[in-house]
Amino acid sequence: MFNQITPESKGVWRLRTTIIKSAQRGKFGKVYIKPFDLKKEFSSEFLAVGITVNNSKNNWRNGGYLSQEFKFSANGYDASNKAFNRTQDLLINNVSIITLPLLSSDPYRLWFFAPAYFSQLRLQVWEYQGVTTNTLIADLGAFLAHAPAKLLINLPEIHHKLDQIIFSQQSGISVDLSALDAKLDQLLKNPSLPNSDPLDIPPPDSTLLSEQKFFLLQ
Repeated sequence: MFNQITPESKGVWRLRTTIIKSAQRGKFGKVYIKPFDLKKEFSSEFLAVGITVNNSKNNWRNGGYLSQEFKFSANGYDASNKAFNRTQDLLINNVSIITLPLLSSDPYRLWFFAPAYFSQLRLQVWEYQGVTTNTLIADLGAFLAHAPAKLLINLPEIHHKLDQIIFSQQSGISVDLSALDAKLDQLLKNPSLPNSDPLDIPPPDSTLLSEQKFFLLQ
């Protein structure tokens, strides 16, 4: 259950920012690149991130990581009013496509954390603007279309819920329910089909249905 994109299509990636940073001396004399705010707001769950380090060594793999920033207010924790969701480590001198959970309806901000041994870097971030296809509905429809005739579930209720889900989705989701309709008709004409309690299938939330999938663009 996850959202699919077409990362290879032209025009689907919008360059949001290009940042060049150099190491600076910190409080205790240590020279490093301090974590920094990208100073942009993002709304897509798919980003492409490029890390370029000109003086990198052959055995360097880790290019740092991003963290989503959220406002945080909870009883019992007063040290900060922010919470962070860290991504996986990014690849150095490559472009990584990452999936970030949309935990809020509001846009999110990003911070970048570089390895302590970087003396300089160039960070580029693209935001996905193309079609996102939720495969949950198609997968569920295909399963029900080939389900055993004595499946002990309320298929009319599932069909009704699927209609609600599809209606609530954004454009770009294409689902053929003809096979499912035929299966439902076949089962409903069978008077011996046992009936069970209706299934409660709420409309899917993109943040819950997203499965973390990562790609590498050469």
